[in-house]
Amino acid sequence: MRSTWPEIAATFTGFLNSMEPGPYVDAVAGIEALVHHIAASPLSGALFGFSSMHDLCIHQTDSHPFEGRGGPYLRVSPQQSGLVEFRYVDTHVAARQWTRIEPPERTLARFDHFLNQLHWLVEVNTTS
Repeated sequence: MRSTWPEIAATFTGFLNSMEPGPYVDAVAGIEALVHHIAASPLSGALFGFSSMHDLCIHQTDSHPFEGRGGPYLRVSPQQSGLVEFRYVDTHVAARQWTRIEPPERTLARFDHFLNQLHWLVEVNTTS
């Protein structure tokens, strides 16, 4: 089910409020910061998203990737180690998918780099 960015932000805030402190929560907090950033920026009208458990999924079209019509999407996932995984799901073969692992404080910078690298939007710098 698709959600608005404010709804997704509320979901991630709810996750954080219900979790015990630790590395995994730090990773979720990095994703929450990204969601709030998107919700408060012009990106909210250009990108679409939804949450899947504690993962954030972002795509360019207003269709759900799992409906069979959706295209590639970016999955941002918290890791037990406290890091955040970025995975571009453009094929069903996981070994062929673009992936990066970042510390939570680099979540916004990695997202900017992803947008620019894949030319999802005109070059952006949302962290400055």
